[in-house]
Amino acid sequence: MRFILFVFLSLQALTSAAQDTTAFNEIGLNATPFINQYPDFGDDDDELLSPFVLTYEHRFGTFGGRIGIGLVSSTDLQQADDDNTEPSIKVTSNIMAIRCGAVLYKDLSKRFSFKYGSDVFFIYGLDKSVTTIATLFGNEQKATVSTLSYEVGLSPFFFLQYHVTPQFSLGTELLGRMSYLETVQKEQDSQFPAFDDVQRTKGTRFSIEPPTALFFILRF
Repeated sequence: MRFILFVFLSLQALTSAAQDTTAFNEIGLNATPFINQYPDFGDDDDELLSPFVLTYEHRFGTFGGRIGIGLVSSTDLQQADDDNTEPSIKVTSNIMAIRCGAVLYKDLSKRFSFKYGSDVFFIYGLDKSVTTIATLFGNEQKATVSTLSYEVGLSPFFFLQYHVTPQFSLGTELLGRMSYLETVQKEQDSQFPAFDDVQRTKGTRFSIEPPTALFFILRF
């Protein structure tokens, strides 16, 4: 009988938590790359920019969960000249970032709120440069240089939010990063494959990243 009563009270508590009026959804956009196009702060260090462009968060009551994704891809092509005295060069760059974490909440005032928690994150990057030249015999010779890197780890965060309206707010976050990272650099030549080279670098990283990202947040 006591066990049945315990189960009943536990289910009632879970139901009450699920019906908490503080539950909400938020979608965030990292607006920092757009804003940086206009004012010049004299800092071109892109490493300080958050790679997470879109975020989604759901609050269940006293706690919540969030995910973030980012994808940047670019391709630059320099064509060879008409007499083939200059090579063609193709440069591609791809970065993908994913994070997922838990959130706790603290309301500071009507306009300001504070939340904190920790994410698990994964960042993948690939930079490749392919140089193509025409040999004296009319064949193509390709030299490829590529850098593949990935990073996986844990990232505690502190997030400050300013509520412009009940549905729209601005936010920024202070991040810690504890991670393992690995980089693979390759040099390949189609004409001299015997001289191809591969170099691997492994390591760990710990850093504290300042709140340089500005998020536009929509709540519903």
